[in-house]
Amino acid sequence: MRTKTFALAVVIILSAALLAVNLSAASVKGGAHWSGEVVKEAAWGTPVIDGVISKGEWDLAPVITVTLDDPIVNKYGLYQGGWETNKSNAADFSTEVRFLWDENSLYIYENRIDDDVILAGSSETPWSGADGNLIFLQVADDDSALNPKGWAHHIFYIVGNDSGKVGGATAVRIVNESDGSRNTVKNNDIKAVAKKTAGGWAIEVEVPWSVFRKEVPDFAPEIGCVLGFSMVPIDNDSGSDFSQICWFKQDSQLKVPNGYDFGGWAHLRLLAPVVVETEAAAAPKAAASTAAQTSDMLGSVVIATVTAAAVFAAVYSRKRKD
Repeated sequence: MRTKTFALAVVIILSAALLAVNLSAASVKGGAHWSGEVVKEAAWGTPVIDGVISKGEWDLAPVITVTLDDPIVNKYGLYQGGWETNKSNAADFSTEVRFLWDENSLYIYENRIDDDVILAGSSETPWSGADGNLIFLQVADDDSALNPKGWAHHIFYIVGNDSGKVGGATAVRIVNESDGSRNTVKNNDIKAVAKKTAGGWAIEVEVPWSVFRKEVPDFAPEIGCVLGFSMVPIDNDSGSDFSQICWFKQDSQLKVPNGYDFGGWAHLRLLAPVVVETEAAAAPKAAASTAAQTSDMLGSVVIATVTAAAVFAAVYSRKRKD
């Protein structure tokens, strides 16, 4: 009876702990200014920010594809580029974006197909002559107690290094939605390394959570919490050619000004760590465990048998002497 009571107590304690975690995570989930119609995910993981996509490094991160004919872009997005009103330049707008996260940082990886990689321009104003992306993030909705002023952070990155060479550069625009103020700054804590590829360019970016906590000090990343999220891939070609895709833009629903460059938020959910173990690897462990258990049992049987035989022999010998 004691064993059953103890087991029940353990179950109750674990359930209460899980409930507490869920309630804590719920405090930073999206509110009225985000849309749950599009939900993307960031997997748990810690990549090396070196511009080299090592085998397996980003495999767990779900792929977000952005193209001119992508269903999300067609339904929720907005294409902007007067020089390509017929939307014909698919070679410039085919990209894959992935997210990872851990207790220290949010990580971004983009692999862009681009027939004319432009290294000029500034990370502080990517739309003025650079190839790059604007990743819009809000760690807590401005309807929440965590973020009453509606702080949002726009992470800018480009394939150039701000000096006309390949390498990667970043800046962050900090927005106060309560008063409409915006301030773009360089932040040395944000790391980026970009490299040209056979078909375009790729970049790895690390954004420490401390970047967001400067304005939202009580934010703490947790499994299952949701961030407001959108992005604007930008492409420049030689000369004055320029275009961009606002991946998720819902002006009327989210009550933001028409023409504002992000327009709204989708959801980016932080996933739990995944333990990957193949059947081939698991089978030897199970076999070894079974063998060990069998060996232990056989050993116990042998010891018990030998002990019993010794006792029997001693008793039998004593009886003969008597």
